Amino acid sequence: MKRLLLCLLCVFVITGFLFGCAQNRQPAEPAPAQEDGTPGTGEGTQPPQAPEAAGTAEGLKDGTYEAESTHTDKGWYSAKVTIQGGKYTDIKFIKYDGEGKEVDLSQYKHPPAVQAMEQYPKQFLEVQDASKVDVISGATGTYESFLEIIAKIRQDAKSQ
Repeated sequence: MKRLLLCLLCVFVITGFLFGCAQNRQPAEPAPAQEDGTPGTGEGTQPPQAPEAAGTAEGLKDGTYEAESTHTDKGWYSAKVTIQGGKYTDIKFIKYDGEGKEVDLSQYKHPPAVQAMEQYPKQFLEVQDASKVDVISGATGTYESFLEIIAKIRQDAKSQ
């Protein structure tokens, strides 16, 4: 009798594991939003490309151009870019909070975004092409805003 009960118990336990594990398989959830409010892209994915942001300043009209990213309740980004002699020569990249106040990066609590705010402009001036700027993990939203702004600036510099 003990053997029968033990065998039945083992069958129930094994069946429970098999069905329990099989039912836990769920599709992967989207990556959580980043701290700056922009959607995450998850591990191993490439950020969206902005072909309009790709390219050097060759053929663009000299001048200083300003543009802003899309405004959200979490804030937005702004940049002022100078083009001279077919090269990008200067860039100021600024983050604003949802109330329109400039964010003090020394007080900002999302280190990847702070790193991105410092590195994206430097790399951009070095490589002279926004699409060749390295994406910083955890700051994909900042990267997307950066590309959006450069695309707008390139469009302004082409149309003038």
